[in-house]
Amino acid sequence: PGMQKKFNEELYALYKSEKFNEVFETFNKAVEGGFKPDLVSYNTLMHAYQRAGQPQRVLEVFPQVEGAGLPLRISTVNTAIQACAVLRDPARASELFRLAESRHLAPTPATFNALADAFGRGDSHDELDALVANMRERQVELSASTLSHIVNSYIARDMTAQAAKTLEESLKSGIRFSLFAYRNMYNRVLQTADPDLLLGMLKGVRSCYPTAVQFDEGSMLR
Repeated sequence: PGMQKKFNEELYALYKSEKFNEVFETFNKAVEGGFKPDLVSYNTLMHAYQRAGQPQRVLEVFPQVEGAGLPLRISTVNTAIQACAVLRDPARASELFRLAESRHLAPTPATFNALADAFGRGDSHDELDALVANMRERQVELSASTLSHIVNSYIARDMTAQAAKTLEESLKSGIRFSLFAYRNMYNRVLQTADPDLLLGMLKGVRSCYPTAVQFDEGSMLR
């Protein structure tokens, strides 16, 4: 136990310092030397691959957890689902969600929001609608990322009234979208001619990022 704790602390320190290649090398050398990592070790490795921009490697590591005889935890599944979102693979994300259910792992808000991210990035509009309805029924808090996907999904289907309403309600409830999310919404908003949606978008950017890179207000309102 002491050796395992020391190894995990070393691995996590490298991860926190963003020395991701050293995380990979340390983990692999330990395994090659006969060391058996625990679930904490695997979680750190998966997070390191995610932060290093290698989501495919996250999904390659994931099955190794059960292969090593370790019990899955929902946090491990969440990381894998988020990797699917980055890869725009909603089908794989759904498979992982079903796997968690088959293992009787209770989904957390992070699970639902990661799955929503996968559906949103993958333009799986019907699946996103059904998931959001399920989240609201369970009273799961919708993250800013999930709400931005809902807005974008409405825009993609020319449902601008619903998009404007969701955006307005989100702002009123204190949701602070990331600048990245605003830029994504902005690009989609420019394809519409709905003044309420355009003005709601502009209001959100101004309130959250008054000193950020300016959006082209003129092109939004022409």
